[in-house]
Amino acid sequence: MILRCPKCLKELVQNDSRYVCINNHSFDIAKEGYASLLLNNRKHTGDDKKMAKARKDFFSHDYYHALKDTILDIVKDLEVKVIVDAGCGEGYYTNYFKSHLNADIYGFDMSKYALMYASKRNHDVHYFTASLFDMPLCDHSADLILSIFAPIAHDEFKRVLRDGGYFIKVSPLPRHLWELKMALYDKPYENMIKDEDDPCLNKLFERHVEDYVTIDNHEDIEALFMMTPYYYRSPKSTFDKLSKLDRIEVSLAFRVEVFKVKS
Repeated sequence: MILRCPKCLKELVQNDSRYVCINNHSFDIAKEGYASLLLNNRKHTGDDKKMAKARKDFFSHDYYHALKDTILDIVKDLEVKVIVDAGCGEGYYTNYFKSHLNADIYGFDMSKYALMYASKRNHDVHYFTASLFDMPLCDHSADLILSIFAPIAHDEFKRVLRDGGYFIKVSPLPRHLWELKMALYDKPYENMIKDEDDPCLNKLFERHVEDYVTIDNHEDIEALFMMTPYYYRSPKSTFDKLSKLDRIEVSLAFRVEVFKVKS
């Protein structure tokens, strides 16, 4: 028993082109392959259509291959069978993991536009629009939760993970995208490092993934900037500088932390 109905919390199972529970609550599967388990009174947020396309286009060039390979190597050693990608976006990591792991993988995101891209590319992943703070999963049903540059719902993650399950958190190191910041801001600042302080989690180890890539077209540079939290709060002068960037060599620096739920 993995999925639960967002309305009554009973078991949710697939029946042809929809998901249903014993109380006849029904959720249709879209033609792309994902299903919406957000209730009608919930506001749909997440990436809009433009943002989702930008992410899809950027990741299609595989700039972040070093990160996805590192995570895959870690997950292989954990020998997990049920994996949840909490904040899966357009499925860059999720679909890659599914193609290399013998595991049941669930991807959750608030953006239907992102999930359209994700589910089109891989129908073997279970994709759903859902809040990370109220995932339609049964208690203690997952072996591993991945959080890659996504909000962290501590209480919900602990509810969903089994005893002895794993949590992998990916966040930026201080100088991630430093050259891009230098090009756009007069006084760039380093990313803050925040350590998890959860008594229910035991940190096993962390790895730092660093790479240096050349981006030689404006569309990918703009898409990369759109993926940062600075995009929606930067002044007009920043976008004037961004409009003139057609090539940049930029540092990628990721922190991958691996935790285990204390039994």
